[in-house]
Amino acid sequence: MEKRVASTAKLSFPAGRKTGGGTDRRERIAGAMDNCIRDKGYAATTLTDIAVKAAMSPSHIRYYFDGKEEILEFYLETICEKITRDISAIARRTPAQWLDDFTAYFFGNPTVTREAIAVLVEMFAATVHNPKLARIKARYDDFIRKTFLEFFRWEGCADGITPAEAAYMAAALESGMKFNAVFQKDFSREKAARTFLAEMRRMAGIRDSKR
Repeated sequence: MEKRVASTAKLSFPAGRKTGGGTDRRERIAGAMDNCIRDKGYAATTLTDIAVKAAMSPSHIRYYFDGKEEILEFYLETICEKITRDISAIARRTPAQWLDDFTAYFFGNPTVTREAIAVLVEMFAATVHNPKLARIKARYDDFIRKTFLEFFRWEGCADGITPAEAAYMAAALESGMKFNAVFQKDFSREKAARTFLAEMRRMAGIRDSKR
Protein backbone atom coordinates (compact mmCIF):
# COMPACT_ATOMS: atom_id res chain seq x y z
CA MET A 1 0.00 0.00 0.00
CA GLU A 2 1.25 3.47 -0.86
CA LYS A 3 2.01 5.76 2.01
CA ARG A 4 0.74 9.29 2.15
CA VAL A 5 3.45 11.86 1.79
CA ALA A 6 4.79 12.62 5.22
CA SER A 7 7.44 15.23 4.55
CA THR A 8 6.78 18.94 4.80
CA ALA A 9 8.48 21.78 2.99
CA LYS A 10 10.83 23.48 5.38
CA LEU A 11 10.53 27.15 4.52
CA SER A 12 13.99 28.03 5.76
CA PHE A 13 17.51 26.74 5.32
CA PRO A 14 19.65 24.82 7.80
CA ALA A 15 22.98 26.26 8.88
CA GLY A 16 24.63 24.15 6.20
CA ARG A 17 24.34 20.69 4.75
CA LYS A 18 27.24 18.29 4.83
CA THR A 19 28.38 17.35 1.34
CA GLY A 20 31.37 15.04 1.33
CA GLY A 21 34.09 16.59 3.48
CA GLY A 22 32.68 20.09 3.52
CA THR A 23 29.56 22.17 3.90
CA ASP A 24 27.19 23.49 1.29
CA ARG A 25 28.09 27.12 1.77
CA ARG A 26 25.45 28.39 -0.65
CA GLU A 27 22.73 26.93 1.58
CA ARG A 28 24.49 28.32 4.64
CA ILE A 29 24.45 31.80 3.07
CA ALA A 30 20.80 31.44 2.06
CA GLY A 31 19.97 30.41 5.62
CA ALA A 32 21.75 33.49 6.91
CA MET A 33 19.67 35.67 4.58
CA ASP A 34 16.51 33.98 5.85
CA ASN A 35 17.46 34.89 9.41
CA CYS A 36 18.22 38.48 8.41
CA ILE A 37 14.89 38.91 6.63
CA ARG A 38 13.09 37.58 9.70
CA ASP A 39 14.97 40.07 11.88
CA LYS A 40 14.81 43.27 9.81
CA GLY A 41 13.27 42.63 6.40
CA TYR A 42 14.85 42.17 2.98
CA ALA A 43 15.17 45.86 2.07
CA ALA A 44 17.11 46.68 5.24
CA THR A 45 19.36 43.61 4.99
CA THR A 46 22.88 44.23 3.71
CA LEU A 47 25.51 41.83 2.47
CA THR A 48 27.46 42.57 5.65
CA ASP A 49 24.43 41.51 7.75
CA ILE A 50 24.26 38.24 5.85
CA ALA A 51 28.01 37.72 6.26
CA VAL A 52 27.76 38.19 10.03
CA LYS A 53 24.89 35.67 10.27
CA ALA A 54 26.79 33.19 8.10
CA ALA A 55 30.04 33.72 10.05
CA MET A 56 31.77 34.57 6.80
CA SER A 57 33.33 37.68 5.29
CA PRO A 58 31.47 39.72 2.64
CA SER A 59 34.24 38.94 0.14
CA HIS A 60 33.83 35.22 0.84
CA ILE A 61 30.09 35.48 0.18
CA ARG A 62 30.80 37.25 -3.12
CA TYR A 63 32.79 34.20 -4.16
CA TYR A 64 29.48 32.29 -4.23
CA PHE A 65 26.99 35.07 -5.08
CA ASP A 66 27.31 38.42 -6.86
CA GLY A 67 25.06 40.10 -4.31
CA LYS A 68 22.02 39.73 -2.13
CA GLU A 69 19.62 39.57 -5.10
CA GLU A 70 21.42 36.50 -6.39
CA ILE A 71 21.18 34.92 -2.93
CA LEU A 72 17.44 35.64 -2.95
CA GLU A 73 17.10 34.02 -6.39
CA PHE A 74 18.85 30.88 -5.14
CA TYR A 75 16.72 30.86 -1.99
CA LEU A 76 13.38 31.22 -3.78
CA GLU A 77 14.21 28.67 -6.46
CA THR A 78 15.30 26.09 -3.88
CA ILE A 79 12.17 26.57 -1.76
CA CYS A 80 9.86 26.36 -4.80
CA GLU A 81 11.61 23.22 -6.06
CA LYS A 82 11.24 21.57 -2.64
CA ILE A 83 7.52 22.30 -2.46
CA THR A 84 7.06 21.14 -6.06
CA ARG A 85 8.78 17.82 -5.35
CA ASP A 86 6.73 17.23 -2.21
CA ILE A 87 3.41 17.95 -3.93
CA SER A 88 4.35 15.70 -6.85
CA ALA A 89 5.06 12.90 -4.38
CA ILE A 90 1.56 12.89 -2.88
CA ALA A 91 -0.09 9.55 -3.68
CA ARG A 92 -3.04 9.58 -6.10
CA ARG A 93 -5.37 6.77 -5.12
CA THR A 94 -8.62 8.74 -5.23
CA PRO A 95 -9.38 12.44 -5.77
CA ALA A 96 -10.76 12.80 -2.24
CA GLN A 97 -7.68 11.16 -0.70
CA TRP A 98 -5.34 13.36 -2.74
CA LEU A 99 -7.24 16.48 -1.71
CA ASP A 100 -7.07 15.52 1.97
CA ASP A 101 -3.32 14.92 1.75
CA PHE A 102 -2.69 18.13 -0.19
CA THR A 103 -4.62 20.08 2.44
CA ALA A 104 -2.69 18.43 5.26
CA TYR A 105 0.57 19.30 3.55
CA PHE A 106 -0.13 23.03 3.33
CA PHE A 107 -2.32 23.68 6.37
CA GLY A 108 -0.84 21.13 8.76
CA ASN A 109 2.77 22.04 8.02
CA PRO A 110 4.40 23.10 11.31
CA THR A 111 7.15 25.02 9.48
CA VAL A 112 4.66 27.36 7.77
CA THR A 113 4.81 29.92 10.56
CA ARG A 114 4.01 33.62 10.44
CA GLU A 115 7.74 34.36 10.15
CA ALA A 116 8.22 31.89 7.27
CA ILE A 117 5.24 33.31 5.37
CA ALA A 118 6.50 36.85 5.99
CA VAL A 119 9.79 35.90 4.34
CA LEU A 120 7.89 34.54 1.33
CA VAL A 121 5.82 37.72 1.13
CA GLU A 122 8.99 39.80 0.95
CA MET A 123 10.48 37.50 -1.68
CA PHE A 124 7.34 37.61 -3.80
CA ALA A 125 7.28 41.41 -3.54
CA ALA A 126 10.84 41.49 -4.87
CA THR A 127 9.74 39.60 -7.99
CA VAL A 128 8.03 42.76 -9.27
CA HIS A 129 11.38 44.36 -10.11
CA ASN A 130 13.53 41.25 -10.63
CA PRO A 131 12.89 39.36 -13.91
CA LYS A 132 14.63 36.18 -12.76
CA LEU A 133 12.67 36.07 -9.50
CA ALA A 134 9.50 36.73 -11.50
CA ARG A 135 10.23 33.73 -13.75
CA ILE A 136 10.87 31.48 -10.74
CA LYS A 137 7.58 32.51 -9.15
CA ALA A 138 5.71 32.19 -12.45
CA ARG A 139 6.96 28.60 -12.87
CA TYR A 140 5.84 27.78 -9.34
CA ASP A 141 2.42 29.41 -9.84
CA ASP A 142 1.99 27.52 -13.13
CA PHE A 143 2.81 24.25 -11.37
CA ILE A 144 0.23 24.89 -8.65
CA ARG A 145 -2.48 25.75 -11.19
CA LYS A 146 -1.63 22.74 -13.37
CA THR A 147 -1.76 20.51 -10.31
CA PHE A 148 -5.26 21.76 -9.54
CA LEU A 149 -6.23 21.47 -13.20
CA GLU A 150 -5.23 17.79 -13.17
CA PHE A 151 -7.24 17.30 -9.99
CA PHE A 152 -10.43 18.80 -11.44
CA ARG A 153 -10.02 16.90 -14.71
CA TRP A 154 -9.63 13.73 -12.65
CA GLU A 155 -12.54 14.32 -10.31
CA GLY A 156 -14.72 16.56 -12.47
CA CYS A 157 -16.41 19.84 -11.63
CA ALA A 158 -19.76 20.99 -10.36
CA ASP A 159 -22.20 22.34 -12.94
CA GLY A 160 -21.35 25.73 -14.38
CA ILE A 161 -17.58 25.66 -13.86
CA THR A 162 -14.76 24.33 -16.03
CA PRO A 163 -11.60 22.62 -14.74
CA ALA A 164 -9.51 25.60 -15.88
CA GLU A 165 -11.71 28.08 -14.01
CA ALA A 166 -11.74 25.87 -10.94
CA ALA A 167 -7.94 25.59 -11.03
CA TYR A 168 -7.48 29.36 -10.97
CA MET A 169 -9.96 29.74 -8.11
CA ALA A 170 -8.33 26.89 -6.19
CA ALA A 171 -4.88 28.46 -6.48
CA ALA A 172 -6.21 31.77 -5.16
CA LEU A 173 -8.12 29.98 -2.39
CA GLU A 174 -5.12 27.95 -1.24
CA SER A 175 -2.90 31.03 -1.07
CA GLY A 176 -5.54 33.19 0.62
CA MET A 177 -6.50 30.62 3.24
CA LYS A 178 -2.86 29.92 4.08
CA PHE A 179 -2.01 33.61 4.49
CA ASN A 180 -5.14 34.31 6.55
CA ALA A 181 -4.37 31.38 8.84
CA VAL A 182 -0.96 32.90 9.57
CA PHE A 183 -1.76 36.61 9.79
CA GLN A 184 -5.33 36.68 11.14
CA LYS A 185 -5.52 35.90 14.86
CA ASP A 186 -9.15 34.74 14.67
CA PHE A 187 -8.56 32.44 11.68
CA SER A 188 -6.86 29.21 12.74
CA ARG A 189 -5.11 26.65 10.54
CA GLU A 190 -7.93 24.24 11.30
CA LYS A 191 -10.53 26.72 10.11
CA ALA A 192 -8.47 27.47 7.01
CA ALA A 193 -8.21 23.77 6.21
CA ARG A 194 -11.95 23.22 6.69
CA THR A 195 -12.80 26.23 4.52
CA PHE A 196 -10.39 25.19 1.79
CA LEU A 197 -11.64 21.59 1.76
CA ALA A 198 -15.29 22.61 1.74
CA GLU A 199 -14.86 24.96 -1.20
CA MET A 200 -12.68 22.51 -3.15
CA ARG A 201 -15.25 19.75 -2.63
CA ARG A 202 -18.03 22.10 -3.69
CA MET A 203 -16.23 23.02 -6.91
CA ALA A 204 -15.41 19.37 -7.61
CA GLY A 205 -18.77 18.00 -6.56
CA ILE A 206 -17.14 15.53 -4.16
CA ARG A 207 -19.53 13.67 -1.88
CA ASP A 208 -18.73 11.38 1.03
CA SER A 209 -19.87 8.41 -1.03
CA LYS A 210 -16.93 8.95 -3.37
CA ARG A 211 -14.31 8.72 -0.64
